[in-house]
Amino acid sequence: VWLSLVGLELLRSGYKAIKYCQAPSDKKPSLTDIWSLSDWVTLLFSIVLVINYFLLLAEMDFAAQEAANLPSAPVSADATTTALQTYHEAWDKVLDEILDLNEWGVWNRVVMFFYTLMLTFQFLQVFRGQPKLAELALVLINSGEDLVHFVVVFLVLFLNFAFGGYMIYGVYLEEWSTGTRSINTSLQVLFGMVDLSRMHDVAPKSTIIWFCSFV
Repeated sequence: VWLSLVGLELLRSGYKAIKYCQAPSDKKPSLTDIWSLSDWVTLLFSIVLVINYFLLLAEMDFAAQEAANLPSAPVSADATTTALQTYHEAWDKVLDEILDLNEWGVWNRVVMFFYTLMLTFQFLQVFRGQPKLAELALVLINSGEDLVHFVVVFLVLFLNFAFGGYMIYGVYLEEWSTGTRSINTSLQVLFGMVDLSRMHDVAPKSTIIWFCSFV
């Protein structure tokens, strides 16, 4: 389904490009507006992801074949130094390929996350065809600067409380033992997922002050 949608988007963009070339010079639409740029960036990103998808499948098939062709472990009678070295080198090669594929898959998921954000922006473009949805999309776009300011202020305050909790509980509680875990635990506190009794046992007064100030 996804490949079909990418193909349709490619045809639509190609049709728009042909129309642009055929239009008179004084009536050609701008190619530098945010929506046109969004279309082309999304299309190019989609093509790159399609190529990456087939390359990943090919590498997985290759690794599977390499694993299937691994030699048997040398028996004690044939366990010469050369045979053992060849056996371990073959296994090392396959394991390295599997580790590379695993890292490739992790980065592929990260890229797909940003791709979904780009698709969300495409939905905002579609909303322009409906008056009420267009008004909502316009409000979101115009409020972008205020949202950025809010995020900056929120991050400053949130990180201060998170690392404050790390300084108070980091030595005693595992969920506060590192900076990353402190940030994760602070997010859980925002959603009410917190064990205040354990925090209170460590530092009663500091817990009351920290929790009341944070929430």
